[in-house]
Amino acid sequence: MNLNMSWNKLSGSIPPSVSRLQKLTNLHLQVNNLTGEIPDSFGAMDSLLELQLGKNRLGGVIRSLPTKLQIALNLNFEEPIPDSLKRLDALEVLDLSNNRFT
Repeated sequence: MNLNMSWNKLSGSIPPSVSRLQKLTNLHLQVNNLTGEIPDSFGAMDSLLELQLGKNRLGGVIRSLPTKLQIALNLNFEEPIPDSLKRLDALEVLDLSNNRFT
């Protein structure tokens, strides 16, 4: 299942309820006005293969990412690259452009 909500002028934080979509394989939320942190519950999304969050105003620390993640584009890191990236054995594409590393 794919969820593409890019370019929709969404604002506010990413609702934690998104992580309850257990059959979600692709989540595209780029180019909105999302703020806050990426929910920790994203790490439990076992089916998620692709995550695109670029061009938002997300920040904070990403503590956990799905271990099957294959494509991670523009995750809007504000803090150092998280240790959770080291556990992504299936990762094929990682785009770290357009981040605000501190």
